[in-house]
Amino acid sequence: MLVKIIKGNVHLNFHAKDGNRYLVSFHENGTNVMRGGVQFADGIGISHASDKWHVVEIGLQKGVFYVAVDGDLEIEKIEPDPLPPGGIWLEVLDDSEILFDEMRVCKPGD
Repeated sequence: MLVKIIKGNVHLNFHAKDGNRYLVSFHENGTNVMRGGVQFADGIGISHASDKWHVVEIGLQKGVFYVAVDGDLEIEKIEPDPLPPGGIWLEVLDDSEILFDEMRVCKPGD
């Protein structure tokens, strides 16, 4: 999907089901992931320019969770107990302005 940060922060929620989810926090100062309210992974030392479109890919394949931005792998973590498939939802936080475009949802292997 394409994401443009005008200001603020967005949560890109992945595999959301029965109160569980991978919460991918995407903002100018980087990317981090929570799972079940607990820190799961950080993209340390990475920044995302505001007012620029970013290509964001989130996936879980063969026991590996990953987040790539603009073709660069920011987060890659082995997930021994992955969450089951679920919904995807976008959460723009208070006092934030975020634009989205070209969202694609694919089955594994596509």
